[in-house]
Amino acid sequence: MVEKPLTHSYKSSKKLIELAKKFNRVLVVDNTYLYTPEVQKISNLIKSNSIGEIQYLDSIRINLGKFQHDVNVLWDLATHDISICLYLLQEFPTSVQAIGKSHTKSGLIDIAYLTLHFNSNKIAHFTSSWISPVKIRHTLIGGSKKMIVYNDLETTEKIKVYDTSYKEKVISSQPNKFLVDYRIGDVYVPKLELTEGLSNLVIDFVSAIKKKKTPISNNKISLMIVKILEAAEISLKHNGKKVPL
Repeated sequence: MVEKPLTHSYKSSKKLIELAKKFNRVLVVDNTYLYTPEVQKISNLIKSNSIGEIQYLDSIRINLGKFQHDVNVLWDLATHDISICLYLLQEFPTSVQAIGKSHTKSGLIDIAYLTLHFNSNKIAHFTSSWISPVKIRHTLIGGSKKMIVYNDLETTEKIKVYDTSYKEKVISSQPNKFLVDYRIGDVYVPKLELTEGLSNLVIDFVSAIKKKKTPISNNKISLMIVKILEAAEISLKHNGKKVPL
């Protein structure tokens, strides 16, 4: 079990995975959020198709500090949200865009905006910052049937499911002319299991060792996180250029 992210380069991460396979070892990255009751509940809602087809994921993870001395804000904060995104969508992006700025002499980016593009019609966007006056841990997930708000700082109602959607109606033969019907229904707060993410991770790790099963925090997700962050670095240096994966 290793700390997130797996390594700071795609090449070394791939090598580590190959070594684990060679020596028949289970390699698990501490993507603890994947094991929390909140993310597991959202995953089950998506799998049940009650949310419909996922259209977007928009996440904000900001606070004042802690400034890192060796990595930028994306490697520090966005790694959490990328892991959640890849796990929930069960799809890998095809390209990455990132913009950001540094406001210290270190030159390390302390506020950044990262966008993931997919072959499907999905899009994911992440806001990461060390220079916010408030602490926010907020994720929006939009589906064709319902939408989810996940607020990690809430104590009792971390997840809210909004029975909200829209439908497009074409009103003429011209494709750019249409009406939108909005449906706003009830707000549902699902019950969550009273378990701890880290405990669930350890249980899954042990199970992966004993039963030879693939852990939730699997190597494909862990490797893709590093690949995305590495591509984001390139995009940052080229003012938001789209970088293929």
